[in-house]
Amino acid sequence: MNKFLKFIFISVFTIFVLSSCSDKDSFVDICVGNEHSIVLTKNGAVYSIGKNKFGECNVKNWKDIIAIAAGDSHSVGLKKDGTVVACGDNNDGQCNVQDWKDIVAIAAGNACTFGVKNDGTVVVIGKNNEGQCNIQDWKDIVAIAAGKEHTVGLKKNGTVVACGNNNFGQGNVEDWEDIIDICAGDEHTVGLKSDKTVVAVGNDDEAQSFVKDWRKIISIAAGRKHTVGLREDGIVVARGDNNFQQCEVGDFKEIAAIYAGKDNTIILGQNGKISSRGADRNRQCAAGDLSRIVLFDKIENDERFISFNNFANRLEGKWETLKAEFSDISDGIIFLIMFTIGVFVFCGLYKLAVKQEEEIKKNYERKIKNTKYGTVDMDILAENSKKEAIRRAEEKNKKVSRSIDILAENSKKEAIRKANEKKQRKIQEK
Repeated sequence: MNKFLKFIFISVFTIFVLSSCSDKDSFVDICVGNEHSIVLTKNGAVYSIGKNKFGECNVKNWKDIIAIAAGDSHSVGLKKDGTVVACGDNNDGQCNVQDWKDIVAIAAGNACTFGVKNDGTVVVIGKNNEGQCNIQDWKDIVAIAAGKEHTVGLKKNGTVVACGNNNFGQGNVEDWEDIIDICAGDEHTVGLKSDKTVVAVGNDDEAQSFVKDWRKIISIAAGRKHTVGLREDGIVVARGDNNFQQCEVGDFKEIAAIYAGKDNTIILGQNGKISSRGADRNRQCAAGDLSRIVLFDKIENDERFISFNNFANRLEGKWETLKAEFSDISDGIIFLIMFTIGVFVFCGLYKLAVKQEEEIKKNYERKIKNTKYGTVDMDILAENSKKEAIRRAEEKNKKVSRSIDILAENSKKEAIRKANEKKQRKIQEK
């Protein structure tokens, strides 16, 4: 009984500990660069994996992080106190953010880093070859998305501004209204409206900007040449380049968050599982359960921004994470309960089998004891029987030997007699 109570206590304690840890380490966000990925947990820790050529994965000492961003070869983290940390390629000074303060949102481009301040202005550092960093006069900004060589800013009133390369019209967003979220591909820009419809401008050679028929969309993401949308019913839709099947997402259901990489689409389910479609050159489509931060390996992505919803609410103090809570505690508790029941059943069956085996052994011993001779006497009897058989065989052999000797003697005498008779007949004939 004491063992049973001890087992119950350990099981309950395990459930409590796992539930607590699951809540602390639950998944909050993921951002991916060209050949590396970074993951943010609820407790403010950041994990990384992938190519670390420029030190872009050196994030293990980051603490109190509330937002992350990944450029091509650098990583950026926003801390609770409004300061920013960065690591990785710094050839264009994109990691020189140590003096930034009062930052409420961040984004990372090809070789540049953006920070939205609590007063709605924007700070930037890094490469500016196409004017993608010309944001000095921007005001009332709540979110930023960075494409290959262009930058888009979402204003508090729902309008959008843009700067940088506009060869494909990816910066023609001046007439957009009622926008609540933005994202940018290499050469196209996508906006999510408050009525849950989607608008897009820019390069449309793969139909990546043809999203005007989308309805009931709550989240958007843009890859190099494809666009992904998450509907309010948890269904995912996609348009654009499908050379690597990155747009084949129609079979996904109950999805909590979406990300569009360079040539792949990353899907995060409400149950905490990750699935992917698209190019897998560096195992960027590796899948697993992220509820306990089981990281996927070398995700190749060209996403240059953080795709959060409702930046305005965050600026007003209503901090919202993505809708995913990937530490599905209830599933874990159910699993542990079922596992505990299974252990009890196994132990019960094992004890029953042992008991039956012991009973069979006792019955066998009882039958042996109830025999005429018992176990020891049976051994003696067997030994005596063996000796008796040997004795009888020896006696039989002796009798046979005597008979043979007698027969041989008689035969000899008979032969002598016949020889004498023959001899006497010859004498008489003479």
